[in-house]
Amino acid sequence: MRVLVTGGAGFIGSHLCDAFLARGDQVCAIDDLSRGRPGRLPEGVELYRDSVLNAPRLSALVAQARPELICHLAARGRRAGLCRLLG
Repeated sequence: MRVLVTGGAGFIGSHLCDAFLARGDQVCAIDDLSRGRPGRLPEGVELYRDSVLNAPRLSALVAQARPELICHLAARGRRAGLCRLLG
C-alpha cells in the first residue's frame, strides 16, 4: 500500500512510518521539521520537507505519490498554553 504520513519526522509519525515499512508498504512523509527530525525516519521513507499548510505543494505531493492512505499527524503544539492549563 502507498502511504503518506504528515508529521512523519515527529516521534509518533516516525514510529508509524517504521510500522508501515515493516508491513512492506511504500511510505513517504511530509514534515516541516519545526519539531521533527529527519534522523528519526527509518531508511526507505521518502521525506518531503514542507508544511501541510502549503496547499499547492501538498496537492502536488498527493498527485505524485498517489497514496492509498494518508495518516495526518502534523500539528503545532501549544505547550505554553497546556502548561498554564495544567499548572
